[in-house]
Amino acid sequence: IITALLAQPNARVVYKPHPRVVDSDDSRIRAGHQAIVQALELAITADPAAGHAALMDADMLGVLRSTDALVADISSVTLDFLYSRPQAPIVLTDRRSNREALVLESPLAQSTYVVDSTTIDSFTEDLTVLVSHDEFATDRERMRGHYFGNLAPGESTDRFWREVRRAMDEHDAALRNLSRIRVVSEEME
Repeated sequence: IITALLAQPNARVVYKPHPRVVDSDDSRIRAGHQAIVQALELAITADPAAGHAALMDADMLGVLRSTDALVADISSVTLDFLYSRPQAPIVLTDRRSNREALVLESPLAQSTYVVDSTTIDSFTEDLTVLVSHDEFATDRERMRGHYFGNLAPGESTDRFWREVRRAMDEHDAALRNLSRIRVVSEEME
């Protein structure tokens, strides 16, 4: 995957590993991480102006805001990207090579290119086409509606605070009602 990304013309590749990848107990995960970092280091040396980077401790949401395409597994990061950048391509990885199971796990997989054992050999060429002609754009917009409704970025925060205020008002009203019930109950005794 990293080789295919680095092969894209005029592309800036930013690698942001999951925090547990860097110090994983699994030697295969650590080796894969090191291979990615080394490939990026070579690419940075070969073309410093490209802007390739490995960001170990960066804020993921900040990274997503400056990303034009995402390659990731099924995770909250993928959904954060779908919410904030629905116009940008998403490529999902599927280590099991089981598209049906992937779609059951995450309906988003219906609206993205999937890298698995059946597509990895053509990924460099497929990625070039995907970036120039994103055939999944309409499906991805529909999928954003499936997950988030029609909220624009920032509106979910407003909705959250409205719901918090509503819940607090309900709570306060219930407490007032409960104290009225106690007063009536005490008067009856």
